[in-house]
Amino acid sequence: MGGKNTKKKDASGGAKWKREMKVVVLGIAASGKSTFTRQMRLLHQAAWTQQELDSYYAIICANIYDGMKEVCATLKAQDMECALQENAKRARYYRELGTQQPQLDATEAKRLNALWQDDTVKSLVKTMSATCDVHMFNLNFFMSRLDYIAADNYVPSDLDILHSRQRSTGATETSFVKDNTRWTLIDMGGQKPERAKWDRALVEGIKAVFFFVSTEEFDVEASEEKGKSKLDIALETWKYLLTNSKLDNILIFLLLNKIDLLEMKLQPDCSKFTKVFPDFAGDKTKEGALGYLKSMFMKAVPDGFKSNLITCTPVCALDGNLVEKVFSDAKAQVLNRALSSL
Repeated sequence: MGGKNTKKKDASGGAKWKREMKVVVLGIAASGKSTFTRQMRLLHQAAWTQQELDSYYAIICANIYDGMKEVCATLKAQDMECALQENAKRARYYRELGTQQPQLDATEAKRLNALWQDDTVKSLVKTMSATCDVHMFNLNFFMSRLDYIAADNYVPSDLDILHSRQRSTGATETSFVKDNTRWTLIDMGGQKPERAKWDRALVEGIKAVFFFVSTEEFDVEASEEKGKSKLDIALETWKYLLTNSKLDNILIFLLLNKIDLLEMKLQPDCSKFTKVFPDFAGDKTKEGALGYLKSMFMKAVPDGFKSNLITCTPVCALDGNLVEKVFSDAKAQVLNRALSSL
């Protein structure tokens, strides 16, 4: 990195920095790690480039069409009929939509809105949304902004970009400068085949690992292994990760994410949580559930692992203020440890 007082220039924004800290960002699919990384990009870098905005526009449109296709497929699977006959034709159209999706213009928005407002579809969407599934959460968000998104002069907002979803593959790096330090976040894909590549990212020079857990998925069935929830898969992945000897002296931040959706799912009486975890005896609140989940993951830490290297904290990746606080706390720990080792 050069001499102690040497400053280098960050290619992304021109800011000068004296040291570099690399952080690997891990978690199973849909844990919110990529949203967190985007949030950090928003908080600490310059505005989105036109190329990035064009890319996110395509992702947002695909999210809307894929979400509507899922709703229409569920409509058919449950033998539900649209309240209006013309909407039955629209439902069939979106259900059979292939990879070639139409341009999202005012005409298409009108067709989508008509189906979305159908009484039967509204009832189904309400039921599907009750699971607090992140796909439905984001679809509801985008549909509430459909006319705006379909306008000729539409430019994705920061919130639109944070709500957009795309499968992560390989490693995606995001760099920014904060307090004379260049931070590089290495976001690794979370699907099962992608998790096999995580070890490649744990190279010399990594200062910390951020591991994300989607807290509201305690009762969401895992597609990769029948009979297990996605939280079960996250816990197993966490256990296995900590057996890696490359982590013996690296700070690890266990981030219990999506606490907003967890709070929604706990309503009205925490019964969904206690059904999955009958031994839960804490307060029937978000804080009580988070305490239980923290204990569960900390108990899974292998014998001999330095548990003092692990910091567990709740977060909502959509909340910029909370993300900034979580990162500031982590930053202080990482910098203090790095400086103490000089």
